Amino acid sequence: MVTSENVFKVCDEPHPMLVKQLLDECVKGQLSAAHKILRHLWTLGYSAEDILSILFRVLKNHPMEEYIKLEFLKEVGLVHLRVAEGLGTHLQLAGLVARLCKVVLPGSAV
Repeated sequence: MVTSENVFKVCDEPHPMLVKQLLDECVKGQLSAAHKILRHLWTLGYSAEDILSILFRVLKNHPMEEYIKLEFLKEVGLVHLRVAEGLGTHLQLAGLVARLCKVVLPGSAV
């Protein structure tokens, strides 16, 4: 049976709805909830590159204020560069989620 869940299993990519939930939590500044979703994706066996590529695609279409989206894209791009250099660890992704949550906090300078 063809369902979105089965398609993403075959393609071996994280489901965009999970990544959207992660971004929703980051936009609300909810670090614990966002990290819980990230940890779930990591334990499902997705690589840092898989998670970042879906994160980038979902982020481009995610409804949020433009300046927040630009900061998020900048942070994702920097982490993607580090991962491409060989540092594809859970710690890199956890740091990214923390910085994304920090962007929306009042008075925070990234």
